[in-house]
Amino acid sequence: MSQEARIAVIDLTHCDREPIHVPEQIQPFGLMLVSDGRSGRITRVSANTDTWLDTPPETCLNRPLAELTGKPLAETIREAARGLDTGHRVTSGTLTAGRTGERAVSVTVHRVGDEVVAEMEPDSPIELSRSLLQHQVSAISRTSKAAGSDELLTLAVEEIAAATGYMRVLAYRFDDAWNGDVVAETTNGVPPRFEGHHFPHTDIPAQARALYRRNRIRVIPDIEYTPTALVTGTDQPLDMSDCLLRSVSPVHLEYLRNMGVTATLVMSLLVEGELWGMIVCQSDTPKTMPQPLRQFCDTLARMLGLQIESHLRREIDAETVAAAEEIDALRALLQAGTDLPSALRSRSERLLGAFHSRSLILHIADNRTVLGEQIAAATERRIVDHAATPEADRIACADHLAPEIRPEGTEDSWIAGYMYLPISRDGEDYCLWLRGENPFSIPWAGNPEKTGTDEGHDPASRLTPRRSFELWLEEVRGTSEAWRIPQRRAAYRFRELLRMQLASEYRAARIRERTLRRMATHDDLTELPNRTLVMDRLRKATDEAQRDGTAVLCLFIDLDGFKPVNDAYGHGVGDEVLKILAERLAETLRGSDSVGRVGGDEFVVVARVNTHRRWRHAGEVLAERVIDLAARPVTVDEVTHAVGCSIGIAVFPEIDASPEALMQQADQAMYAAKGSGGNTYRFADGSA
Repeated sequence: MSQEARIAVIDLTHCDREPIHVPEQIQPFGLMLVSDGRSGRITRVSANTDTWLDTPPETCLNRPLAELTGKPLAETIREAARGLDTGHRVTSGTLTAGRTGERAVSVTVHRVGDEVVAEMEPDSPIELSRSLLQHQVSAISRTSKAAGSDELLTLAVEEIAAATGYMRVLAYRFDDAWNGDVVAETTNGVPPRFEGHHFPHTDIPAQARALYRRNRIRVIPDIEYTPTALVTGTDQPLDMSDCLLRSVSPVHLEYLRNMGVTATLVMSLLVEGELWGMIVCQSDTPKTMPQPLRQFCDTLARMLGLQIESHLRREIDAETVAAAEEIDALRALLQAGTDLPSALRSRSERLLGAFHSRSLILHIADNRTVLGEQIAAATERRIVDHAATPEADRIACADHLAPEIRPEGTEDSWIAGYMYLPISRDGEDYCLWLRGENPFSIPWAGNPEKTGTDEGHDPASRLTPRRSFELWLEEVRGTSEAWRIPQRRAAYRFRELLRMQLASEYRAARIRERTLRRMATHDDLTELPNRTLVMDRLRKATDEAQRDGTAVLCLFIDLDGFKPVNDAYGHGVGDEVLKILAERLAETLRGSDSVGRVGGDEFVVVARVNTHRRWRHAGEVLAERVIDLAARPVTVDEVTHAVGCSIGIAVFPEIDASPEALMQQADQAMYAAKGSGGNTYRFADGSA
């Protein structure tokens, strides 16, 4: 089989496993020199050293870097690599080598383990850098005025097209399944082709997305290049994930060839550290992309990621506020004395609208309240059993029903999606929102199904990159509108309201006495003692200290930096952060000490000090221990959050007051600590 045929026949699962980060080849528009980070001797070179250095590649190995580049450029590379653990640095210098003479080069430097990778390409004239300043000013000015994320991307592709001269520039956004949606397109001399079209997730396999997240800008000046091999004296392949010159997968080159694209520049759009989309530049002729232009595009893409994050947050917050207003209106009715079922029914239409739902089922203490359309109890039970998870406090939602829970009859056949949220930890009490079908068409850029061809007698299906990118409509049925962040946030807020209402009803003895006793003395979220129990323990501790001649420390703790976590990630994540910090507090204290949660992100520690004279030292040690454990990163759903705490300390009998007054003094000292910058402590007498 010819090389072209071997490239064209690709197994789809092989595409997902293809080791594209270790091709052992580069694109030939540059030179790669890899040296040992300690000795400075060459460990690998690209095979085009004859052209760049007037030296065969095999003779370059194990020679000092300075012998190949000249001492000044070698020192520049070493300096760029010094202290570089991640990422890369771009520098420039003069390459001095053999008969080729002197050549101005741009050098991109990064480290791979103990090796230093230097990628060289011809330097660009300084006039280019000057002209880019005007493009940069224009881009910042225009994008800063965008009213939303779609307008922002439209302006961005226009600015990038003007600066780079590519025939087509696309803004590409991923959905939850990694399919791509082209939200903006600008062209130069060719008709628009892809705006509004979708690309299937198989076009960019998982390992390619991982590289786009890590290596934020990629360039192919000409897809018809002949790869240049890496010459090395070791069997260990070089991880080229961060390499500018890394050779591209033959599958991707074939894909671009089928699309009619000859040169590309791709910039990753990262939002909150995750791959959100891409800016894709395309040319139907070979096109070089000098380093200053790439740097301009990379900088603009990084700025876009921050702007998109800001726009999305505002859009989500606006929708969240609208839903929250409906829940607050329900809260007002309950506070006015309306019973829960009556309050729900009076706001039925508006509550369903806030959640974009046709039905809301509330199951509390064996009482079932239904807003909107009724469904059969058996259908409800199947959905709830399927949705419930061991993580009993978490939302479970789906925009389609699994086959095993689809309604058997026609009565409930309208149900296409659900959102389930337990109210009680045992799952007996819950909310269930139901949505109907939301049929829609997906305008794919070509049939997303890849065509298989049988090679010989091999039973495995062999697949090629698709060849058509013409509009192909897919009709989607049986799914509901997706459950977005605002509805999830509103659901947690709704549960908070219901739990507060239940707590009130518990106190009125409308549910089991055991649950009432627990809720009366412990915080439902963290299971720590609540304010009532903390105050009781503080009272007992001060009574014993007065009899024994000992001391009691009352530490009032308020978290620093917690509100941004709640605002950015929602109350569900905020609750997880509080639970983790509560566990840390409980684990770090002595058995004789006590900790409780007395407010949203407020905790109180009560600790006995056996020797009255050492109360200050004991307070300092305990406060520093709490500050240290609060400062340790907290990871929820693979996202790491950083918080801290401010602490106020009141000591009995140095402050001879009632438990209520003692806690109030500690609270005031905490505000003094927070006012001094936070992440510290103050004693109630005003000292640090």
